[in-house]
Amino acid sequence: MSEFTNNEIAILSKINNVNIIKFVEMLRTANNYYLVYEFCNGGTLAEHIKSKIRLTEQETIKIFTQLKNAFEALYS
Repeated sequence: MSEFTNNEIAILSKINNVNIIKFVEMLRTANNYYLVYEFCNGGTLAEHIKSKIRLTEQETIKIFTQLKNAFEALYS
């Protein structure tokens, strides 16, 4: 398993933040690793943005506030 994947697992296992997807567990078979994350109903941020013709200022502020909160959690 790559160092990047190990780092992701280590970091996400320690973080409990509403704006960051939760890592549940890692399953391993003879040939594969399976990373299990919480289910996020509603799709990704990219899908949400693409589905809109334009975002309102309020929607944009909400998204940036959530991103700021997530990055602060990751940074700390």
